[in-house]
Amino acid sequence: DNSYFISNVEELDKSWFSENDKVGICGATSTPMWLMEKVKSALELY
Repeated sequence: DNSYFISNVEELDKSWFSENDKVGICGATSTPMWLMEKVKSALELY
């Protein structure tokens, strides 16, 4: 099991994930919901 700290979508690395991985996305209170949604959308393309 791995965890990665990123500040924006561009920091995602496709090599971190396999096709059937389950992924959780979390943020602090200062993390905008739109950013977490953007990360989710990017991951759905992998």
